[in-house]
Amino acid sequence: MPAKPITLGVVLALPFCATGFFMDDYLHLALLDELPGFATGDRWHLFSFADGVPEHTRPLIENGPFPWWTLPTLKFVFVRPLTALVANVEHALVGRNAVLMHLHSIAWYAALILIVGALLRRAFGAASAVAALGEQFTDQGDNAFGFRGPLLMFCHDWGIWDAHRRNRVVPVGEGPRVERKGEWNQIEILVRGDRLRFAANGREVFDFTDKPEMLKSCPIGLQLHSNDKPQEYHFRTILLSENPEDVLVTVPAAR
Repeated sequence: MPAKPITLGVVLALPFCATGFFMDDYLHLALLDELPGFATGDRWHLFSFADGVPEHTRPLIENGPFPWWTLPTLKFVFVRPLTALVANVEHALVGRNAVLMHLHSIAWYAALILIVGALLRRAFGAASAVAALGEQFTDQGDNAFGFRGPLLMFCHDWGIWDAHRRNRVVPVGEGPRVERKGEWNQIEILVRGDRLRFAANGREVFDFTDKPEMLKSCPIGLQLHSNDKPQEYHFRTILLSENPEDVLVTVPAAR
């Protein structure tokens, strides 16, 4: 997971540390301090605002936060034991320090982004592409093997990404529906003039005609998207053909 987006999210959230407590924060603090007359819950049931028992609800109508027209049998309860546990531990450690509480929430938010990002990478795997019809240039960090031009993408992400120029020019399309995750995928790319056609596992994924001035003759590169973790991507049985016929040979309906 790139560090910059997470850092940016944390920085943007930091000003909220100065806002103090708000709305139901005061209710939860009252329950954590075991003060009566605010809700039907307790410090371990912070989200039990009304339990549906008239004898418990009427004092909240007469002396507490509920308006006079509240139904005595109102039931307004959420079951959130983990949240209640965290709130109790936090309250024991920092008391009513709103700044530290907000920082704690921001830390949980950053951790959640990291965890979800790791799970998504594990679920969807690495993404790759064929770099073709573009040009080599010196990229950031004096990388002499940078590429500017079409990336014909497959597995995890699909379509065409025009690197360092127009960004995405062909949408994902049918790729995710025909992808075999964790297995070998048969990929066919057919280029005739300014027309680019792409097939995966016997099914055409996209058919795109670009502007002739955007395409150039260049070496073909096999790309693996950058990542901060070690990755492997395997290719086998790579077949190249010059001046092919205008037909996708791996698509039965096209032959």
